[in-house]
Amino acid sequence: MIAPLPPPNGGVAQISEMIFKSTLAEEYEIVLVNTSKPHEIRERVGRIGITSFYFPQVLWIRLLVQLVRFRPKTVYVVCSSDYSYLRDAIFMLTARAGGAHVVAHFHGRRRGFLFGGRYAITDFLLRLTVPLFDRMIFLSPGLQRSLVSAFGAKKGEVVGNFVDMSLMPLPRLSQRTGNQIVYVGRLSEAKGTFELIEAMAMLVRNGIPAFLHLVGIGETKIEEEVIRGLVSSKGLDAIVQFHGIVTGVEKGALMAQSDIFVLPSRNEIFPVTIVEAFAAALPVVSTNVGAIPEMVLEGANGFLVTPRDAHALFEKLRLLLEDKQLRIQIAERNFLLALTAYTKESAIAKISTILKSVGSASL
Repeated sequence: MIAPLPPPNGGVAQISEMIFKSTLAEEYEIVLVNTSKPHEIRERVGRIGITSFYFPQVLWIRLLVQLVRFRPKTVYVVCSSDYSYLRDAIFMLTARAGGAHVVAHFHGRRRGFLFGGRYAITDFLLRLTVPLFDRMIFLSPGLQRSLVSAFGAKKGEVVGNFVDMSLMPLPRLSQRTGNQIVYVGRLSEAKGTFELIEAMAMLVRNGIPAFLHLVGIGETKIEEEVIRGLVSSKGLDAIVQFHGIVTGVEKGALMAQSDIFVLPSRNEIFPVTIVEAFAAALPVVSTNVGAIPEMVLEGANGFLVTPRDAHALFEKLRLLLEDKQLRIQIAERNFLLALTAYTKESAIAKISTILKSVGSASL
Protein backbone atom coordinates (compact mmCIF):
# COMPACT_ATOMS: atom_id res chain seq x y z
CA MET A 1 0.00 0.00 0.00
CA ILE A 2 1.54 3.28 -1.17
CA ALA A 3 -0.40 6.00 0.63
CA PRO A 4 -0.13 8.99 2.99
CA LEU A 5 -1.01 8.62 6.67
CA PRO A 6 -1.43 11.46 9.17
CA PRO A 7 0.16 13.81 9.91
CA PRO A 8 -0.77 16.08 8.23
CA ASN A 9 -4.44 15.44 8.90
CA GLY A 10 -5.89 15.97 5.43
CA GLY A 11 -8.77 13.99 4.01
CA VAL A 12 -6.63 11.74 1.80
CA ALA A 13 -4.42 10.75 4.73
CA GLN A 14 -7.45 10.22 6.93
CA ILE A 15 -9.14 7.90 4.43
CA SER A 16 -5.88 6.05 3.75
CA GLU A 17 -5.37 5.44 7.45
CA MET A 18 -8.88 4.02 7.86
CA ILE A 19 -8.30 1.69 4.90
CA PHE A 20 -4.91 0.59 6.24
CA LYS A 21 -6.36 -0.16 9.69
CA SER A 22 -9.61 -1.69 8.41
CA THR A 23 -10.75 -5.30 8.19
CA LEU A 24 -8.68 -5.57 5.00
CA ALA A 25 -5.78 -6.33 7.36
CA GLU A 26 -7.62 -9.53 8.30
CA GLU A 27 -7.87 -10.58 4.65
CA TYR A 28 -4.45 -9.48 3.45
CA GLU A 29 -0.95 -9.06 4.76
CA ILE A 30 -0.34 -5.35 4.17
CA VAL A 31 2.95 -3.46 4.07
CA LEU A 32 2.81 0.33 3.93
CA VAL A 33 5.01 2.79 2.06
CA ASN A 34 3.98 6.05 3.74
CA THR A 35 4.09 8.97 1.30
CA SER A 36 3.51 11.68 3.93
CA LYS A 37 6.53 13.87 4.46
CA PRO A 38 8.01 13.27 7.94
CA HIS A 39 7.39 15.78 10.73
CA GLU A 40 5.10 17.93 8.56
CA ILE A 41 2.03 19.09 10.48
CA ARG A 42 0.98 22.04 8.33
CA GLU A 43 0.17 21.36 4.70
CA ARG A 44 0.48 23.87 1.88
CA VAL A 45 -1.30 22.17 -1.01
CA GLY A 46 0.56 22.44 -4.30
CA ARG A 47 3.74 23.73 -2.65
CA ILE A 48 6.99 22.72 -4.33
CA GLY A 49 10.08 22.70 -2.13
CA ILE A 50 13.41 20.94 -1.85
CA THR A 51 11.78 17.77 -0.52
CA SER A 52 9.55 17.66 -3.62
CA PHE A 53 12.60 16.54 -5.59
CA TYR A 54 14.40 14.09 -3.33
CA PHE A 55 11.53 12.63 -1.28
CA PRO A 56 9.90 10.79 -4.28
CA GLN A 57 13.28 9.12 -4.86
CA VAL A 58 13.33 7.97 -1.24
CA LEU A 59 9.80 6.55 -1.64
CA TRP A 60 10.78 4.80 -4.87
CA ILE A 61 13.73 3.11 -3.13
CA ARG A 62 11.43 2.00 -0.30
CA LEU A 63 9.04 0.55 -2.88
CA LEU A 64 11.88 -1.34 -4.56
CA VAL A 65 12.93 -2.80 -1.21
CA GLN A 66 9.40 -4.00 -0.48
CA LEU A 67 8.97 -5.46 -3.97
CA VAL A 68 12.10 -7.55 -3.39
CA ARG A 69 11.49 -8.49 0.25
CA PHE A 70 7.70 -8.72 0.40
CA ARG A 71 6.89 -9.70 -3.21
CA PRO A 72 3.31 -8.33 -3.14
CA LYS A 73 0.66 -9.78 -5.37
CA THR A 74 -1.10 -6.40 -5.57
CA VAL A 75 0.14 -2.85 -5.05
CA TYR A 76 -2.49 -0.30 -3.98
CA VAL A 77 -1.45 3.26 -4.91
CA VAL A 78 -3.18 6.38 -3.64
CA CYS A 79 -2.84 8.85 -6.52
CA SER A 80 -3.08 12.62 -6.75
CA SER A 81 -3.69 14.78 -9.79
CA ASP A 82 -1.31 16.76 -11.94
CA TYR A 83 2.46 16.61 -11.30
CA SER A 84 2.08 14.26 -8.33
CA TYR A 85 0.50 11.78 -10.73
CA LEU A 86 3.79 11.57 -12.63
CA ARG A 87 5.40 10.29 -9.42
CA ASP A 88 2.50 7.89 -8.92
CA ALA A 89 2.84 6.61 -12.49
CA ILE A 90 6.48 5.74 -11.79
CA PHE A 91 5.38 3.82 -8.69
CA MET A 92 2.81 1.91 -10.77
CA LEU A 93 5.34 1.16 -13.52
CA THR A 94 7.79 -0.12 -10.90
CA ALA A 95 5.12 -2.31 -9.33
CA ARG A 96 4.23 -3.73 -12.73
CA ALA A 97 7.89 -4.45 -13.44
CA GLY A 98 8.03 -6.23 -10.10
CA GLY A 99 5.23 -8.58 -11.19
CA ALA A 100 2.38 -7.06 -9.16
CA HIS A 101 -1.16 -6.09 -9.99
CA VAL A 102 -1.95 -2.40 -9.43
CA VAL A 103 -5.04 -0.73 -8.01
CA ALA A 104 -4.92 3.07 -8.22
CA HIS A 105 -7.15 5.11 -5.89
CA PHE A 106 -7.43 8.51 -7.54
CA HIS A 107 -7.95 11.46 -5.17
CA GLY A 108 -7.88 14.12 -7.83
CA ARG A 109 -9.89 16.25 -10.22
CA ARG A 110 -9.57 18.22 -13.43
CA ARG A 111 -6.97 20.83 -12.48
CA GLY A 112 -3.39 21.81 -13.29
CA PHE A 113 -1.40 21.27 -16.47
CA LEU A 114 -1.91 17.53 -16.92
CA PHE A 115 -5.55 17.26 -15.87
CA GLY A 116 -7.00 20.75 -16.08
CA GLY A 117 -6.30 21.79 -19.64
CA ARG A 118 -8.18 18.96 -21.35
CA TYR A 119 -5.81 19.27 -24.27
CA ALA A 120 -5.51 16.34 -26.67
CA ILE A 121 -1.79 16.03 -25.95
CA THR A 122 -2.21 15.85 -22.16
CA ASP A 123 -5.06 13.33 -22.43
CA PHE A 124 -2.81 11.31 -24.76
CA LEU A 125 -0.04 11.36 -22.16
CA LEU A 126 -2.45 10.23 -19.45
CA ARG A 127 -3.78 7.41 -21.65
CA LEU A 128 -0.22 6.09 -21.87
CA THR A 129 -0.45 5.34 -18.14
CA VAL A 130 -3.64 3.25 -18.42
CA PRO A 131 -1.74 -0.07 -18.92
CA LEU A 132 0.01 0.58 -15.59
CA PHE A 133 -3.05 -0.19 -13.48
CA ASP A 134 -5.70 -2.91 -13.37
CA ARG A 135 -8.36 -0.70 -11.76
CA MET A 136 -8.71 3.01 -11.09
CA ILE A 137 -10.96 3.95 -8.16
CA PHE A 138 -12.67 7.33 -8.46
CA LEU A 139 -14.41 9.19 -5.64
CA SER A 140 -17.66 9.93 -7.47
CA PRO A 141 -19.43 9.20 -10.78
CA GLY A 142 -19.01 12.83 -11.82
CA LEU A 143 -15.27 12.79 -11.19
CA GLN A 144 -15.00 9.56 -13.17
CA ARG A 145 -16.97 11.00 -16.11
CA SER A 146 -14.74 14.07 -16.18
CA LEU A 147 -11.70 11.84 -16.71
CA VAL A 148 -13.08 9.33 -19.21
CA SER A 149 -11.20 11.05 -22.05
CA ALA A 150 -7.95 10.50 -20.17
CA PHE A 151 -8.41 7.08 -18.57
CA GLY A 152 -11.34 5.53 -20.40
CA ALA A 153 -14.26 3.87 -18.63
CA LYS A 154 -13.42 0.15 -18.71
CA LYS A 155 -11.08 0.09 -15.73
CA GLY A 156 -12.96 2.61 -13.60
CA GLU A 157 -14.67 1.94 -10.27
CA VAL A 158 -16.40 4.37 -7.89
CA VAL A 159 -15.88 4.29 -4.14
CA GLY A 160 -16.72 7.51 -2.36
CA ASN A 161 -15.04 8.80 0.78
CA PHE A 162 -16.59 7.52 3.97
CA VAL A 163 -16.92 7.99 7.72
CA ASP A 164 -16.24 5.78 10.72
CA MET A 165 -19.59 5.96 12.49
CA SER A 166 -18.03 4.61 15.69
CA LEU A 167 -16.26 7.96 16.08
CA MET A 168 -19.51 9.91 15.83
CA PRO A 169 -21.81 10.04 18.88
CA LEU A 170 -25.54 9.73 18.29
CA PRO A 171 -26.81 13.24 17.59
CA ARG A 172 -29.20 14.71 20.15
CA LEU A 173 -31.05 17.34 18.16
CA SER A 174 -33.20 18.44 21.09
CA GLN A 175 -30.11 19.46 23.07
CA ARG A 176 -28.62 21.74 20.42
CA THR A 177 -28.58 25.47 21.08
CA GLY A 178 -29.43 26.45 17.51
CA ASN A 179 -26.58 28.88 16.86
CA GLN A 180 -23.40 26.76 16.71
CA ILE A 181 -21.56 26.71 13.36
CA VAL A 182 -18.59 24.41 12.83
CA TYR A 183 -15.86 24.46 10.17
CA VAL A 184 -13.31 21.64 9.85
CA GLY A 185 -10.28 21.94 7.58
CA ARG A 186 -7.17 23.96 6.88
CA LEU A 187 -7.43 27.64 7.68
CA SER A 188 -6.53 29.27 4.40
CA GLU A 189 -7.61 31.46 1.53
CA ALA A 190 -8.23 28.38 -0.63
CA LYS A 191 -10.63 26.97 1.95
CA GLY A 192 -12.66 30.18 2.03
CA THR A 193 -11.77 31.05 5.63
CA PHE A 194 -11.71 34.78 4.88
CA GLU A 195 -15.19 34.69 3.33
CA LEU A 196 -16.44 32.74 6.34
CA ILE A 197 -15.14 35.37 8.75
CA GLU A 198 -16.77 38.12 6.67
CA ALA A 199 -20.07 36.19 6.72
CA MET A 200 -19.83 35.95 10.51
CA ALA A 201 -19.34 39.71 10.67
CA MET A 202 -22.49 40.16 8.57
CA LEU A 203 -24.45 37.94 10.98
CA VAL A 204 -23.32 40.13 13.86
CA ARG A 205 -24.27 43.34 12.03
CA ASN A 206 -27.73 41.92 11.39
CA GLY A 207 -28.22 40.92 15.02
CA ILE A 208 -28.30 37.18 14.34
CA PRO A 209 -26.82 35.12 17.21
CA ALA A 210 -24.11 32.72 16.02
CA PHE A 211 -20.93 31.12 17.29
CA LEU A 212 -18.22 29.72 15.01
CA HIS A 213 -15.92 26.79 15.85
CA LEU A 214 -12.82 26.73 13.62
CA VAL A 215 -11.28 23.25 13.71
CA GLY A 216 -7.88 23.10 12.02
CA ILE A 217 -4.69 25.10 11.65
CA GLY A 218 -3.33 27.46 9.03
CA GLU A 219 -1.39 26.13 6.07
CA THR A 220 1.42 28.32 7.41
CA LYS A 221 1.93 30.03 10.77
CA ILE A 222 1.86 33.41 9.07
CA GLU A 223 -1.47 32.72 7.37
CA GLU A 224 -2.99 31.57 10.66
CA GLU A 225 -1.77 34.76 12.36
CA VAL A 226 -3.41 36.82 9.60
CA ILE A 227 -6.70 34.96 10.08
CA ARG A 228 -6.61 35.41 13.85
CA GLY A 229 -5.85 39.09 13.33
CA LEU A 230 -8.81 39.43 10.96
CA VAL A 231 -11.15 37.89 13.55
CA SER A 232 -9.93 40.39 16.15
CA SER A 233 -10.10 43.39 13.82
CA LYS A 234 -13.75 42.65 13.07
CA GLY A 235 -14.58 42.32 16.77
CA LEU A 236 -15.42 38.62 16.54
CA ASP A 237 -13.18 37.23 19.30
CA ALA A 238 -16.17 36.50 21.54
CA ILE A 239 -17.98 34.41 18.90
CA VAL A 240 -15.12 32.65 17.10
CA GLN A 241 -13.14 29.88 18.78
CA PHE A 242 -9.93 28.40 17.33
CA HIS A 243 -9.71 24.72 18.32
CA GLY A 244 -6.55 23.74 16.44
CA ILE A 245 -6.24 20.14 15.25
CA VAL A 246 -9.01 17.94 16.65
CA THR A 247 -9.37 14.32 15.58
CA GLY A 248 -11.23 11.10 16.32
CA VAL A 249 -13.94 10.94 18.95
CA GLU A 250 -13.23 14.47 20.15
CA LYS A 251 -13.88 15.89 16.68
CA GLY A 252 -17.03 13.80 16.36
CA ALA A 253 -18.33 15.11 19.68
CA LEU A 254 -17.65 18.73 18.71
CA MET A 255 -19.47 18.33 15.40
CA ALA A 256 -22.40 16.50 16.99
CA GLN A 257 -22.88 19.40 19.43
CA SER A 258 -23.05 21.93 16.60
CA ASP A 259 -26.02 22.98 14.46
CA ILE A 260 -24.58 23.80 11.02
CA PHE A 261 -21.49 22.67 9.11
CA VAL A 262 -19.85 25.14 6.73
CA LEU A 263 -17.14 24.59 4.11
CA PRO A 264 -16.75 27.60 1.77
CA SER A 265 -13.78 26.19 -0.20
CA ARG A 266 -12.66 27.62 -3.50
CA ASN A 267 -11.38 24.19 -4.58
CA GLU A 268 -12.36 20.73 -3.40
CA ILE A 269 -12.50 17.15 -4.62
CA PHE A 270 -14.72 15.00 -2.36
CA PRO A 271 -14.47 16.44 1.16
CA VAL A 272 -14.39 13.91 3.98
CA THR A 273 -15.57 16.63 6.33
CA ILE A 274 -18.93 16.88 4.54
CA VAL A 275 -19.43 13.13 5.00
CA GLU A 276 -18.58 13.60 8.69
CA ALA A 277 -21.13 16.41 8.83
CA PHE A 278 -23.78 14.03 7.48
CA ALA A 279 -22.86 11.53 10.20
CA ALA A 280 -23.13 14.28 12.82
CA ALA A 281 -26.62 15.12 11.51
CA LEU A 282 -25.65 18.59 10.36
CA PRO A 283 -27.10 20.64 7.50
CA VAL A 284 -24.28 21.69 5.17
CA VAL A 285 -23.47 25.04 3.61
CA SER A 286 -20.70 24.69 1.05
CA THR A 287 -19.61 25.69 -2.45
CA ASN A 288 -20.48 24.26 -5.87
CA VAL A 289 -17.01 22.89 -6.64
CA GLY A 290 -15.59 19.39 -7.19
CA ALA A 291 -17.95 16.57 -6.25
CA ILE A 292 -19.79 18.67 -3.64
CA PRO A 293 -22.85 19.21 -5.92
CA GLU A 294 -23.11 15.40 -6.09
CA MET A 295 -23.12 15.24 -2.28
CA VAL A 296 -25.18 18.30 -1.35
CA LEU A 297 -28.48 18.82 -3.13
CA GLU A 298 -29.70 22.40 -2.87
CA GLY A 299 -32.42 22.71 -0.27
CA ALA A 300 -32.61 18.96 0.34
CA ASN A 301 -29.62 18.27 2.58
CA GLY A 302 -27.88 21.64 2.51
CA PHE A 303 -27.11 24.70 0.42
CA LEU A 304 -24.45 25.63 -2.13
CA VAL A 305 -22.96 29.03 -2.89
CA THR A 306 -20.47 30.33 -5.40
CA PRO A 307 -16.89 30.41 -4.09
CA ARG A 308 -15.66 33.81 -2.78
CA ASP A 309 -19.23 35.04 -2.26
CA ALA A 310 -19.34 36.03 1.42
CA HIS A 311 -22.79 37.60 1.13
CA ALA A 312 -24.35 34.43 -0.32
CA LEU A 313 -22.66 32.47 2.45
CA PHE A 314 -24.18 34.84 5.02
CA GLU A 315 -27.66 34.44 3.48
CA LYS A 316 -27.59 30.62 3.63
CA LEU A 317 -26.25 30.62 7.19
CA ARG A 318 -28.94 33.10 8.21
CA LEU A 319 -31.63 30.95 6.63
CA LEU A 320 -30.60 27.90 8.64
CA LEU A 321 -30.00 29.81 11.86
CA GLU A 322 -33.47 31.35 11.74
CA ASP A 323 -35.39 28.23 10.65
CA LYS A 324 -35.22 25.56 13.36
CA GLN A 325 -37.64 23.21 11.60
CA LEU A 326 -35.58 23.31 8.39
CA ARG A 327 -32.40 22.56 10.36
CA ILE A 328 -34.01 19.55 12.04
CA GLN A 329 -35.44 18.18 8.79
CA ILE A 330 -32.10 18.39 7.02
CA ALA A 331 -30.24 17.04 10.08
CA GLU A 332 -32.40 13.90 10.18
CA ARG A 333 -32.08 13.44 6.42
CA ASN A 334 -28.28 13.73 6.49
CA PHE A 335 -27.87 11.30 9.37
CA LEU A 336 -29.87 8.70 7.42
CA LEU A 337 -27.77 9.47 4.33
CA ALA A 338 -24.57 8.78 6.26
CA LEU A 339 -25.92 5.44 7.47
CA THR A 340 -27.03 4.31 4.02
CA ALA A 341 -24.38 5.72 1.67
CA TYR A 342 -21.17 6.66 3.47
CA THR A 343 -20.23 4.03 6.05
CA LYS A 344 -16.70 2.72 6.35
CA GLU A 345 -17.93 -0.88 6.25
CA SER A 346 -19.65 -0.39 2.89
CA ALA A 347 -16.63 1.33 1.31
CA ILE A 348 -14.15 -1.25 2.60
CA ALA A 349 -16.35 -4.04 1.25
CA LYS A 350 -16.25 -2.42 -2.21
CA ILE A 351 -12.47 -2.04 -2.08
CA SER A 352 -12.11 -5.67 -0.96
CA THR A 353 -14.20 -6.80 -3.92
CA ILE A 354 -12.00 -4.81 -6.30
CA LEU A 355 -8.80 -6.24 -4.79
CA LYS A 356 -10.13 -9.80 -5.05
CA SER A 357 -11.17 -9.25 -8.66
CA VAL A 358 -7.75 -7.89 -9.53
CA GLY A 359 -5.86 -10.53 -7.57
CA SER A 360 -7.66 -13.38 -9.31
CA ALA A 361 -6.77 -12.09 -12.78
CA SER A 362 -3.63 -13.06 -14.62
CA LEU A 363 -1.00 -10.46 -15.47
